[in-house]
Amino acid sequence: MQNDVHIRRLADGLRLTVRALLHAGVGGAALITIATVASVLGPLVALDLYTPPVAAWWTVFTAITVQGVPFLLLGTVVSAAIGAFVPQRVFTRLLPRHPALAVPVAGAAGIALPGCECASVPVAGSLIRRG
Repeated sequence: MQNDVHIRRLADGLRLTVRALLHAGVGGAALITIATVASVLGPLVALDLYTPPVAAWWTVFTAITVQGVPFLLLGTVVSAAIGAFVPQRVFTRLLPRHPALAVPVAGAAGIALPGCECASVPVAGSLIRRG
């Protein structure tokens, strides 16, 4: 009986991880497609807007997007993996019961993620939803 529950949880976790990867892949592909189409059609559609300030804005936008998307995908995958494969009892065992002590311990656990909020926000949101 307990083995069936464990197998069901593992299957649900795997399903959740595959869904998260699929959504992240589709979202990333859509973002790349939009950026490519806009960069190709942008100068053709709005020739009068293709000025140095607009070109500078587009360069900065593209750079931020290209730098941020991998970390956002990493955060989404880590969040899905934690939600799928780490049971609740692990957090109750590792984190102190007193909130004033639990917050610094949880913050120190964030060292494993990159310093960018792109990766840490999806993980934090997932953990908050789990309680």
